Amino acid sequence: MVKGINKKIVEVRALDSDRFERAIFFVRDSYAEESGRSLSSAANQCLNDEFRIPAARKLRCKPITAVYCLLSAAVGSLITLLVK
Repeated sequence: MVKGINKKIVEVRALDSDRFERAIFFVRDSYAEESGRSLSSAANQCLNDEFRIPAARKLRCKPITAVYCLLSAAVGSLITLLVK
């Protein structure tokens, strides 16, 4: 602990994680007068934005990318055969 420092903090305990049990946010002096509910809401929003994993979106993109690669290879091979 650092002596002489007085900071307001927000602790979030209900994390949906197997690895982390809580997160601690240090509030900037300009926002220290906001209500606890407002700060807690902002902290939860920050966690949701930062640690969101769009797994479904990533899985959808990979097969489409593979199809585009295969189609472009097939078109390239066809053009090569037609030119010769």
